[in-house]
Amino acid sequence: MTLQSLAHPIDTHATQTEVDLQHLSTGQLEDLVYQARVQLLVLHKARIAELRGKVKALIAEHGIPFDEVFPTAKRRAPPARYENPDDPRETWSGIGRPPTLGGSRPTFIYCTHCV
Repeated sequence: MTLQSLAHPIDTHATQTEVDLQHLSTGQLEDLVYQARVQLLVLHKARIAELRGKVKALIAEHGIPFDEVFPTAKRRAPPARYENPDDPRETWSGIGRPPTLGGSRPTFIYCTHCV
């Protein structure tokens, strides 16, 4: 059901923006709200894409690399929270799979001095 099909049965002279909301059923109103939200999202994405294009063109016009104007944040490695009690140099952040050393998985304990 489109916005125009909602408007047409109610008022034969209605345009897409002229809808008599008082005569719509709950389902028709919910569909209208859904379509309006979709249209808002489409327009928002189009404006963002247009703005990105303008910014990139302006940066290129001045001959400056894009990454110099908008540097990407480099992710830092998370701090170590666990260590191998047999070899304190072997640490693990607790994120992801624990490291395996030589095919065996060492037992890591919480590192109180690492954090």
